[in-house]
Amino acid sequence: MKTKLLTSIALTVIGFSSFGQPGTLDLTFTPGSGPSARVYDSKIHTSEKPLLAGSFNEYDSWFTNQVGLTLPNTNGTWNSSFNVTSPGGLTHDIYCSAIETDGSILAGGSNYDFGSGVQKSTLRRFNEFGALDNTFNPAELLNGEVRAIGVQTDGKIIYAAYYTDAINTTIPLYKFERLNTNGSIDNTFNVGTGPNDQIRSMAIQSDGKIIIGGRFTSYNGTAKNYIARVNTNGSIDNTFNIGTGFNTFAEVRNIQIQADGKILVVGEFTSYNGTSRSGIVRINTNGSIDTSFNPGTGASGVSSTGVYDLAIQSDGKIIIVGSFFSYNGTNISKVARINSNGTLDTSFDPGTGPNNTVHSISVQPDGKIIIAGDFTSYNGTTRNRVARLLNCTPPTITGTTPNNRCDAGTVTLGATASAGTLSWYAASTGGSSLGTGTSFVTPSITSSTTYYVEASNGGCTSPRIAVVATVNTTPTITGTTPNNRCDAGTVILGATASAGTLSWYAASAGGSVLGTGTSFVTPSISSTTTYYVEASNGGCTSPRTAVVATVNTTPTITGTTPNNRCDAGTVT
Repeated sequence: MKTKLLTSIALTVIGFSSFGQPGTLDLTFTPGSGPSARVYDSKIHTSEKPLLAGSFNEYDSWFTNQVGLTLPNTNGTWNSSFNVTSPGGLTHDIYCSAIETDGSILAGGSNYDFGSGVQKSTLRRFNEFGALDNTFNPAELLNGEVRAIGVQTDGKIIYAAYYTDAINTTIPLYKFERLNTNGSIDNTFNVGTGPNDQIRSMAIQSDGKIIIGGRFTSYNGTAKNYIARVNTNGSIDNTFNIGTGFNTFAEVRNIQIQADGKILVVGEFTSYNGTSRSGIVRINTNGSIDTSFNPGTGASGVSSTGVYDLAIQSDGKIIIVGSFFSYNGTNISKVARINSNGTLDTSFDPGTGPNNTVHSISVQPDGKIIIAGDFTSYNGTTRNRVARLLNCTPPTITGTTPNNRCDAGTVTLGATASAGTLSWYAASTGGSSLGTGTSFVTPSITSSTTYYVEASNGGCTSPRIAVVATVNTTPTITGTTPNNRCDAGTVILGATASAGTLSWYAASAGGSVLGTGTSFVTPSISSTTTYYVEASNGGCTSPRTAVVATVNTTPTITGTTPNNRCDAGTVT
């Protein structure tokens, strides 16, 4: 069983396509050459490392002792502290795994020792460092294939196996049993004749009942086409009414239970109880089809519907993986996200996706997605059989605050992100971060400069937005033109500014503007008066300069003294 729960002055938006968004490859996860062969199963360990199980015997060229089980580091690199020195009976493929509450690892698979007479269990327990737990050795599982494992809340283990016995018989046996924590058989779990073919998946409900799926068409003699629910004592639960179940030659690959108890099933099928459902269906708790979940034409592949695994996010959306190449008529390859109503979530964009089948999906606590299988590239980038995808929405940036100052110096800029961390840059792409946070103080600048802010959240990064730090030069005033007139009246004064707008005042500070422009006509004045002119430029204001309007009084002549003389000569 797999338990997965996902849980301004200038604004310039830089192109979105290059930024992390749901479905994008996480380039910080670097598995090197990865597993050397197929990965069947993945889980997230209690250490938050990804557990991988399959048919490989190397990971990034490191030898894994002929057993396909490894626990890479959280960044995808080889974890040398996990060393399976003794794989017990697991000498070939490992198909399934489970993580116990103490971090122990249950691994189920197969071996090639058929007919040797040597009894080897193919369900084994390892600790988080890969050491085999020799106290756990289920005697019933000899030389066969374990295909599904589930762990109950009380620690008991349910497994499903397909195997031959140790006496070289070719008769297939389909085991479905419950084990005590030490590996001994729990005889209170009685399945009768059990399934008539393989169980490939199981999910345990909160009430302890078990939903099983696979290739079987009956359970303990009762017709059950490829899916059934079993009571806690192993008997069939006939209150789970599947009708005709899945179509002939179907296979249920995986089962997950939603928080509301509804059941999501994926696999290779085209109908459920007579209703068309291709690759994915949601079933009500009583076994009937949930028609509110409508996938349309569903998943389609080359030779099958090809959905092999799924994970349910905390918001109810579903991620599916497999070999399909389209969903409800939309081309999307081998990994897709589905809305809770069954429609395709187009905000999840894997690009060209994996180049081969994905067998397993697991979701980390931070929401990032581990996929594993047969692929060797993802959206054109080399990734051998394991990759990590981003699963977050890029945050948006609002409240950008451009700012300005007069002359050289620092300028404080601001921005707000819907989520995550803000970082400031000197360029629209690339470059080192100049600082983080909702505000940024520029270095001393002498002219207007554009800076860029982006927000990152869970590996997803917003486009960078430009925010301008404006430097305005404080203007200077030249060419003042005082003037004068005779007697009372108006006087025209003049001035020139290096930049901005001229304003005229009656005082050296404060007061209302008397007028604007390079010239000013005074009101009628009867005596010499001083006016003041200042220049403003983008918030930068010069000191006020005094300009005098001079009024000179026209003189009058009095005391004229006429005079005379006799005869020619001078007169005073």
